[in-house]
Amino acid sequence: MEKLKQAHGNYVEGDRFWGREDDLRLFQKKIHEGAHQVLLAQRRMGKTSLMKETARLLSESYTCLYVDFQKCRDSADAMVELSKAIYPHKKL
Repeated sequence: MEKLKQAHGNYVEGDRFWGREDDLRLFQKKIHEGAHQVLLAQRRMGKTSLMKETARLLSESYTCLYVDFQKCRDSADAMVELSKAIYPHKKL
């Protein structure tokens, strides 16, 4: 059996993302149903990894944007970050 690789950095992907199949299925199901979702958990619990893997799996059906608001100081900063993420897709 191959030794598991410890993840470092902001998120895991590919063969380092494992053991969350039920979460992935539920997250995708809710997206297909048009539900709004909020992921709440302590730091380093895999929220970003779950979102990134879901986006990868749904990339042919949806335009998925990742916007990091962590460094935003106020709503104006958040709007700037959101606008920068949307701009490349403005034709939508």
